[in-house]
Amino acid sequence: MDSLPIISLQKLAIEDAREIEQLDRACDRYGFFYLSDSSIATELIEETIIVPSLLKGIALALGLEATEFDRYKEAQSNPSYNF
Repeated sequence: MDSLPIISLQKLAIEDAREIEQLDRACDRYGFFYLSDSSIATELIEETIIVPSLLKGIALALGLEATEFDRYKEAQSNPSYNF
């Protein structure tokens, strides 16, 4: 099995033709890729992507429907939201 490609954000920013081709192949072949050279803080990635995904997986494992989890998430971020 092939590993996911690593795409450099810095090379994309300077419009490196080889990197753009690699990005195109990665999207076409895998639909995913690793992004390097980004200035996004690890903590922000964990807060916005990893933790919500884990919580959703736990909710589904406990038998909650995805819509129930989404309503809970909305209630947490918006105190005026009612079930």
